[in-house]
Amino acid sequence: MANDREVLREIWDGKLPVCFQLYQDEIMEIQQPDPFYVMIPRLKAHYISTVKEADVLKHRSQVMSTMQKKDHNQLWLGLQNVQLLRDRECMAADK
Repeated sequence: MANDREVLREIWDGKLPVCFQLYQDEIMEIQQPDPFYVMIPRLKAHYISTVKEADVLKHRSQVMSTMQKKDHNQLWLGLQNVQLLRDRECMAADK
């Protein structure tokens, strides 16, 4: 029950619980590895999935499949910086 409260609090704080499991055909070992659980920020998860969908439609996954996690983070941080600049411009225009 305590674990459920922790998960609910994390979801309320804007994080999603995600479980990654390898497909059986991708496992070369006798014993299947344990699933990997992680809490990811909700907005970032939606943004990255949207970018991946756009990549599939436009480039047949050639762009996103070659990107590493650091590239995804750089893309996300770039979007955050653009939003921050827009917010500052709007505040300056209001003054």
